[in-house]
Amino acid sequence: VVIIFMTYDSKQPINSDIGIQSRSAPTIRKPMAVPQNKVANGKPSFVRVPSVVTYNYIDNHASELKGITTRIFENEKDTVGLDQLLDPTEDPPDKSTCQPMHEWQTQNFPQCIRMHEVDMMPRPGSLVFINCGGDRCAWLLLDQDGTKVTLKTRKYRKDFTTHFYEASAKDGLVMERLTKSHYVSGTYGYCGLSQLVEYSEGGNLHDLIKTSRMQEKDPQTPIDRLKVGIQVASAVADLHSFEDDGIASITHNDLCCHQFILVDGVYKLNDFHLGQFLTKNNDTNQVCKSRTGYNRRYTLLRAPEEQSGERVVMDKADVYMMGNVMYYVLAKKWLFEITGYSAERAVRHIHRGERSPFPDHILHSKDPADIAFRKGIEMSWTHNAEERPSAKYISNYLKKELEKIEGKEYSGSAIQASIAPLPEGYRYSDSDYESNFDRE
Repeated sequence: VVIIFMTYDSKQPINSDIGIQSRSAPTIRKPMAVPQNKVANGKPSFVRVPSVVTYNYIDNHASELKGITTRIFENEKDTVGLDQLLDPTEDPPDKSTCQPMHEWQTQNFPQCIRMHEVDMMPRPGSLVFINCGGDRCAWLLLDQDGTKVTLKTRKYRKDFTTHFYEASAKDGLVMERLTKSHYVSGTYGYCGLSQLVEYSEGGNLHDLIKTSRMQEKDPQTPIDRLKVGIQVASAVADLHSFEDDGIASITHNDLCCHQFILVDGVYKLNDFHLGQFLTKNNDTNQVCKSRTGYNRRYTLLRAPEEQSGERVVMDKADVYMMGNVMYYVLAKKWLFEITGYSAERAVRHIHRGERSPFPDHILHSKDPADIAFRKGIEMSWTHNAEERPSAKYISNYLKKELEKIEGKEYSGSAIQASIAPLPEGYRYSDSDYESNFDRE
């Protein structure tokens, strides 16, 4: 049996669990250039991957194999990855005047020893492939005590550069900071580009929406839809206000239905690779605005002020995107799908202050849960960023409305929703969602 490991440059120190690590990632070998054997009609082609180490656990012998290639099918359509989501024109705040708000923003706490303790040998029920996203693949593992966990690894065909090590360190650090939140995914450890996180039995919010659309009816009750909306808003609120001063120091910057995974009736926020650590002005002590690049294909998802190209308050932009996710949950429609507008035309309407319309059965619903949920979305979509409420304000509003409806108080634990299991034989796919950006 052979296990594949990634290797660092031998001239660079390997991260350990001793002390606090800088967020500067170690230099690694760049993927080796391998001749592209492009063959049509579904034949495999060779792609570049990093050097790897093989370990034969029977002989207890490790050896480095250089120039290893992996094969993918030429007609495979890759999903959008981190390198495609970010625009090269990303413009962070000026470091001469803006500094980190907290010391922890400059640190990270890798747990490589914890990662190496996990049994990654293939066996019944463990090391089972789940799905791949844009950059990473997910595997089901059984920990020593039988607990199901998810191992996330980077796709071999992707580049392994310092930028992605920085993003992975940021992702791990944010989850470490947010361990007290009921609405943010828990982490068991991370090292390099791999992570151990909570296992989801029920997929993500996209799967909930997709199955409803496939059934051509919404199986959720209004009260359960509202509870899911509260989970979304509460996750973002916790992300923005977990510090004692309540001032946002982290933003997600990529809020979408794929980023919320179902764990015990709660959709938890994860995947903070595109997040930002906010900074403050040395002279005024105010949070610095920033301009974040993003793939122009996804302009439809961004806040109006982001689309202008000006520096913005990123937590308010998060709130706007949060409204998009809640709209999907309530309407079970994609943005402007009802109108049939192309993404480009929809963006023009957004700049005029218009928003994606609600289906008639939601717009005219007399159910107090639907009314409250719709109002929460409309607050999130406030056009003027300065007037847009915080995620915490919207979360508190939705919770109070739920308590009025049910006649009881929620405090301490997470608000759980009743979610039907995924259909037998369900296939994970984003094609339905991606088509939203291809309308002409």
